[in-house]
Amino acid sequence: MRRPIVFMYSGQGAQYFQMGKELFENNAVFHENLERCARVVDPLIGASLIAEIYREKKSVPFNSTRFTHPANVALAYCLTQVLASEGVRPDVLLGYSLGEYIAAIVAGAVSLEDALANVTRQALVLEEQTVPGGMLAVLGPTSLIKSRPDLFGSTTLACHNFDNHFVVTGYPQDLKRIEQALSDDEVSNQILPITHGFHSAIIEPAQQSLIKLMQGLFSDTTLPTWSAMTAKRVDQFNPEHMWNVIRQPVRFFDVIKQVEAEYGPTYVDVGPAGTLTTFTKYALGAEVGKRAHMTINQFGRDIKSMDTLIKTLRAAGY
Repeated sequence: MRRPIVFMYSGQGAQYFQMGKELFENNAVFHENLERCARVVDPLIGASLIAEIYREKKSVPFNSTRFTHPANVALAYCLTQVLASEGVRPDVLLGYSLGEYIAAIVAGAVSLEDALANVTRQALVLEEQTVPGGMLAVLGPTSLIKSRPDLFGSTTLACHNFDNHFVVTGYPQDLKRIEQALSDDEVSNQILPITHGFHSAIIEPAQQSLIKLMQGLFSDTTLPTWSAMTAKRVDQFNPEHMWNVIRQPVRFFDVIKQVEAEYGPTYVDVGPAGTLTTFTKYALGAEVGKRAHMTINQFGRDIKSMDTLIKTLRAAGY
């Protein structure tokens, strides 16, 4: 009997320019669905989402929230549809931050069009009502935060991904100072391509507007869906829960252990960079990590990556 299959959806920071370009140019399912997404988003942002994703200026970070919010949702939805066209569908969903909005679409709790319009409007509200913020990933234990209050005192723990990986949110000037200090101490770290203070009080001025935007948006789910914010199954999507998804810390390390204990599944990272595949392997160990697979990544060769995944899943009985 085959294992259940879990589709994992990542959040902000996984995106990059030209993500999925080979599929957009060569896969009709991906192409048609991305155009469907763009028809919703373009009038709201006053620009072409597709042109923004595939523009050539790659030396500049892909970090403008009005583009990256809908782009992440659209990209993951398109990858989901490509997998469906090959007969690969999820038994369980796991959403990480913004990825919970994608999971809500796939779970049937909200339509693609309504969700895309909503996350795009959310991005515009965040730009209007909050000050700039940022996020810094650190390859080290969370105990660093308590042991180095001189560095991390002005930040908020945003994500705990596995024993030696966490993310903090703060103001850009503080993150630059921390980045330099950690680099001087030879602690690996990276400022993420994010310009808002997700998972911290920095975005709280937008709380009431965002909750209001989501009123009446969600219905019941048709698939078991897990939240990396609560580390539990989502009983029902609602505006308060979805606000907390971007305000409260991400507990990926906790949720992935719960999902493994519940299902012992095959994991598929349906995102642009394979980030959650990496987190899963480190969180659960090398042996379990063999069951974790990515769809595409930032190194290109999307068609080969997708073909390899499909062959691997078919060999496992999917």
